[in-house]
Amino acid sequence: MRLAGNASMDGGPTLDGAGQTGQSESLDGLHQRLAMYEAIFQATPLAMLVLDERGMVVSCNPAVETTFGWAPEELVGQSVTVLIAEVAPEVHNRALRRYLAGELPSTPWGRNARARRRDGSEFLAACSVTTLPADGSPGRRVLGVLVDMTERLEAEERLRVLQKNHALGTLVAGLAHNFNNLLTSVIGPIHIVQENTPPGDERAYWLDIAAKASGEATLLVKDLMALCRPGTASVGSVDAVQVARETVDLVSAASGRRMQYTLHAEADVPRAHATTSGLQQVLLNLLTNSRDAVLERMERDPGLPGEVHVALAGDLTGDHVTISVRDNGVGVPREIRDRIFDPFFTTKPPEKGSGLGLSTLATLVRQFGGTVAVEDAPGGGAAFVVRLQNADRPPLDPGGTPATDRRAVPLADRPLSYALDRLAQSR
Repeated sequence: MRLAGNASMDGGPTLDGAGQTGQSESLDGLHQRLAMYEAIFQATPLAMLVLDERGMVVSCNPAVETTFGWAPEELVGQSVTVLIAEVAPEVHNRALRRYLAGELPSTPWGRNARARRRDGSEFLAACSVTTLPADGSPGRRVLGVLVDMTERLEAEERLRVLQKNHALGTLVAGLAHNFNNLLTSVIGPIHIVQENTPPGDERAYWLDIAAKASGEATLLVKDLMALCRPGTASVGSVDAVQVARETVDLVSAASGRRMQYTLHAEADVPRAHATTSGLQQVLLNLLTNSRDAVLERMERDPGLPGEVHVALAGDLTGDHVTISVRDNGVGVPREIRDRIFDPFFTTKPPEKGSGLGLSTLATLVRQFGGTVAVEDAPGGGAAFVVRLQNADRPPLDPGGTPATDRRAVPLADRPLSYALDRLAQSR
């Protein structure tokens, strides 16, 4: 912004001492105001540009560099169209001429336009345009003020997601309540039939499977209710190794021979601070997610062996139980890792994913007082690491390093997996 300097007074009227003093005070006040406006112009976080009649940048403040990536001295002398993404330069220049001719009104806050940064990336900006008073410079001047709307739009999107999640929670709570009533009608008759089934009858085994599955469904309903009303879950001490074994067996039986699942648990892994059904839900989500990622990669590389590895360890400080699920699938790009646990965020097609699996998982882990993170897996793929609080803090082995427990549980000792295997053989 060019400020007018002292004018020559040759040929002007003669002023007495009082007049000269008044003029001096007036000029001092003017310079103070100009200095104040200049300080505001330089310090404001809003990007401000002064344009001439041709749309060339005459002046701009430091905030322009933060917003657009252009240093003020680099941008001065260039056309403002280098900052505009949505219209052609000739269209913008024509609109500027009409505005200066009084054919278009000043633009108040609220008009949004697509802007372009120096690196070529685009963003939505809120704009305000007004004509500046004449300052003695040739031609007229226009002041443009722009605000990057990216953070505001992201905040609005997060709010919409929270509102959607709240509505979904209300719906799930109602469905869970009704489903729990239906389960009561199922569990009761099962128990009655069990009581009237003689020992040794093969039907007793299947009734036992049905009773256990109904019990697990009841616990799952309670977890859904707790998910809708955070803080209501009854968290206790859980054998994480046993839950992991049962869950891996369940997913392995349902996935077929294309996938290979392994589980390694260090000896004397501490009990975890969680709920049995909640931890099973966490592992089911992770294993299902890994399976889908591996199958997606196998479509591109048919010769790739599908592998999912689950490992459990006690934290050396004795404070945590660590559960990792590692696969050799397509992996998780770094640019979306901050969003994968957000409700409704998914990279899968609508028919394959709702975006609630990892969000539900993260909510459950937080309710248990734990954390969950995603890392790169060696050789490609992803590794999800869940850290839960140690529920009983057992002492370490005398050597200080837990041994590796590679014992396998016989198939016949795992009723649910055995049942699935029997069903598969009968088809």
